[in-house]
Amino acid sequence: MYATDFIQVIVPLPLDWEPYYRLAGASVGDRVTVVFARRKYPAVVSGVDVIPETPPERILEAEKTALPPVSPEEIRFWRELSAYYLCPVGEVFKAAYPREKNEGDQAQVRSVERVQERLKVLQEKILKARKDSSRERYRAEIVRLTAALEGTPGSPQALLPQLSPVRQQAAAQIREAFSSGKTVLLHGPGDTEKTDIYLQLSSECLEEGRSVLILVPQIGLFRQMEERVAQAFPGVLTYHSGRTAAQRREVADRLRRGTPELVLGTRSALFLPHRNLGLVVVHQEHESSYKQDSPAPRYHARESAILLAGIHGAHVLLGSTTPSLESLYNAEHGIFAKVELNPGFTQNTGPRVQLISLAAERRKRGVVGSFSLKLLESLHQALAEGRQVLLVCRSQASVAELQAETDAIFGPDHPGIVLRPVSGAKELPAASFPLTAVLQADSLLSREDFRCDERAHQLLALLQDKCVPDGLFVIQTWEASHPVFGPYSGERISQLLEERRRFGYPPYTRLIDVVLRDSSEKRAGCMSAELGRMLTSLLPGGSVLGPLSPAQDRGDGACIRQIRLMLPRDRALKERKNAIKQAVSAFEKQRKYLGHIVLDVDPV
Repeated sequence: MYATDFIQVIVPLPLDWEPYYRLAGASVGDRVTVVFARRKYPAVVSGVDVIPETPPERILEAEKTALPPVSPEEIRFWRELSAYYLCPVGEVFKAAYPREKNEGDQAQVRSVERVQERLKVLQEKILKARKDSSRERYRAEIVRLTAALEGTPGSPQALLPQLSPVRQQAAAQIREAFSSGKTVLLHGPGDTEKTDIYLQLSSECLEEGRSVLILVPQIGLFRQMEERVAQAFPGVLTYHSGRTAAQRREVADRLRRGTPELVLGTRSALFLPHRNLGLVVVHQEHESSYKQDSPAPRYHARESAILLAGIHGAHVLLGSTTPSLESLYNAEHGIFAKVELNPGFTQNTGPRVQLISLAAERRKRGVVGSFSLKLLESLHQALAEGRQVLLVCRSQASVAELQAETDAIFGPDHPGIVLRPVSGAKELPAASFPLTAVLQADSLLSREDFRCDERAHQLLALLQDKCVPDGLFVIQTWEASHPVFGPYSGERISQLLEERRRFGYPPYTRLIDVVLRDSSEKRAGCMSAELGRMLTSLLPGGSVLGPLSPAQDRGDGACIRQIRLMLPRDRALKERKNAIKQAVSAFEKQRKYLGHIVLDVDPV
């Protein structure tokens, strides 16, 4: 066996090294099966012709499979995510190719092999057939099986929506920014307006022979976007956890063929085998659901989309009605280009906003249960006119309480009243209700999250979007003077950014949460205190907060301690992050504390 027969592989395990195996004739990206710690695992060849550091006699054979190979771009993407989010590349591989996906691919390979065997048999039958009718039957079956192997081509593009002059101007500004190589932040009201621009730019990208990826933050919002996109592109490929394994595999197979495709997906679509990607759109880029909390990699789809686009030389378009402060900061400092959709030209000034102070109404005896008399008057009027109203409350538990109140006031199960918790209201179509009311708006004002004001503004803007343009949007609150209930204006954004700068929070710094989980409260306290002291000595230029006990209960009985690291946003950031990873890894090994600590980069 020659040295050139040694390979390295990525396995779906949290290893900080890539093990060696033997396999002749392998190429980078080949999918193989290996035995590691006496168990079989799928793996991907990451290096060939290597000189192993392990004694050759201890190196096992790898088994090559017939599974489609992983592209160099996919492996590079995994490595960049691994480096940015401080997790082993094997955990990224596991997220990109989970076990059920590997098993599905193996089943697909076996199915293809059976079809290919059948095609050989049919060719032989044609040569031996004595009747024309038999030969025609065999040829028809060959055509059908060949079409199944090659897949169904994409449907032709339908008519695109006509862009208004304002949207045409915005699209032109985006193209200009793309030509300078910048990520673009498209800021403006209305999903329809932004989506029309996405579709126009997607069409141009596809005409150039390059693929498009449009990301949507969650399945609840997916169906609305899918309907809109499918009107223009009937052949759109959709990818999310609600699709069957076979449907998701079909999307991957289509992309591997290299023909230009439009993919609409949730954050997991980033791990598809993209080829020749030309445009990545992140719709509602501010949404916190773009962040993966667990398991690793704990990535954010917005940042990851920018990494993916850089690998493919693709353009990136971030769209939002209420952009994240991070994106606004990047636009302000010239890292992103910002394009505004001026609401003054959209002929959609939005619904009228009514802020009701429950404290003031209570003093006037103007509150009945969960309702102010002002809101009740508006509700009675809308329902008398046969119109539908949306009432938004804090949680699913509070829906039942509110249902009892509305039944008492308006009659049981009134068809005109739609009750939703905040999470459920977000999934409703835009511009659907003449009246929308947020009843417990104070619940948006968390005292522990430095992003709470920003998120409250974003959520209120999203709920306001559920109103028809000439409708009424009501906010009931005990803290009517709080600035979060005012407009998300340039002045307010500047105030929020100044607060972040003053207290050293993103976007002026980078956060890393070091989270310890342990069944023993005493051990968790001791280990987190020791680790906190070590990190403090390692980062004299940064800030170390904690260890603290997070407020949220994971529900599994584990004791959790969190250390928050606030790192300067400078050129040494990458070096500091690597130093943190190495220090934590050394701590785990020295203290025999493996499996208890995770690093969460850019937590939300």
